[in-house]
Amino acid sequence: MTVPHAVPSTPPAVSRELQQMWLSLMRGGWKSLAVVPTDRGTSPRAVTAALLEMAELHDLGPFKLIDAEGASLADGARMAQELASAVAEGTRAVVAVDSLVGSLGGVPLVREADAAVLLVRLGTSDFAAVRSTIEIVGRERILGAVALRPQA
Repeated sequence: MTVPHAVPSTPPAVSRELQQMWLSLMRGGWKSLAVVPTDRGTSPRAVTAALLEMAELHDLGPFKLIDAEGASLADGARMAQELASAVAEGTRAVVAVDSLVGSLGGVPLVREADAAVLLVRLGTSDFAAVRSTIEIVGRERILGAVALRPQA
């Protein structure tokens, strides 16, 4: 007797919304994507981890994570060169940076990246900080935004 393969019943660790966003993002021609919080104190790690999990799940080839949280301006410049090298070698990259309003370390990486996704905290993000972030990144390079629930 042959036993059919069971489909795992555990839900995916990545939310349905992030799965849909990732699939939408993959239609773009970018090779490097920066995940940029619009306000201080918001970490991009959960979103970058979810995006990389989706890349692995869909077998989308090699991806590199460049974690620039806490990076100084000099670190950011060095990591931007690392980003450029990875992309030149054919690897896609996802970059996690601090809020550009609170730290300049991520600016060289964001400028080197092809595109960006903003992280906006619902009900608490400062409109001026969001606008400043958009100006630094460049409106034409922003593919979308992730709305995050307010922190408890």
